Amino acid sequence: MINESLSDTEEKCLLVKQSYDEHYTLWSTDLSQHFAEFKEDAQITTVNGQQLLDLKKYDAAITKYEKIRENIGGFQSPKDIGWLRINTQPVKTQLMTWTNRWIDMYVSFLKSTVNEKLSLLDQFMKKITKGLDLEVVERKEGKAALMLVMEDIRDVRKSMDTTLEIFSPLQDVLNCLKSHGTDIALLPKIADQPVQDYLDEAPLLWDAVVKKTFRKKEEILPMQMREVESLKAELEQFFLHIREFRNNFRANAPFTFTGAPNDAYRMMDKHAEELAVIEVAAKE
Repeated sequence: MINESLSDTEEKCLLVKQSYDEHYTLWSTDLSQHFAEFKEDAQITTVNGQQLLDLKKYDAAITKYEKIRENIGGFQSPKDIGWLRINTQPVKTQLMTWTNRWIDMYVSFLKSTVNEKLSLLDQFMKKITKGLDLEVVERKEGKAALMLVMEDIRDVRKSMDTTLEIFSPLQDVLNCLKSHGTDIALLPKIADQPVQDYLDEAPLLWDAVVKKTFRKKEEILPMQMREVESLKAELEQFFLHIREFRNNFRANAPFTFTGAPNDAYRMMDKHAEELAVIEVAAKE
């Protein structure tokens, strides 16, 4: 009878152990490596070639570990098996801690993604707005300002489609975070505004930047066209200078020189100096 009781108790103890061992991947998996592979797979490519989060996979992963946490939370502690009482609280606490680590890994990345995307957008809009306020004047002294403004206009045009793509997905990320118990009011502010408030205003802010960009483009268009014509003239003059140098080099370079070697070296040095001057002019 005693042996039978001991055997029965041992079997039941092994079943309790098995219920905890089922979750061995919580502590045996390399979180960093796993998440790196997960991120690589959990993304989608938009029609404009932009990489965005595949939110369905993040939501499924968080839900999976929330269910595991709920299951572990339901484990009886202490566990009585006949005359034996097992204190399962330490292992249960560790499993809960590991489960929270997994959940936090996904949630933290979603938080940081929202913050990073909106912070970069805010910085970009402020830079463009400041750049478009730069006064562009006629004449040579206004050329540098004209180039800077044209660069800002180019950057806005390149970002128009990809920027419009992020607003709805970022709102979906916030909704996902809220559905999993995250208080988004505690997320780091963007431009001194709560994240949700800033995201609500972001499309209008971006639209204002785009409209300002096109107004500036129309404003500088006459100067830009004159600069194009000036550049064409400069290129033509540079081409003529290159052709003159080439003809002179073919005619006077010491290909079949019959004088003293030092004289030949002096001629080559002179051509090298002229070529260096041309190279500097080409870079300008």
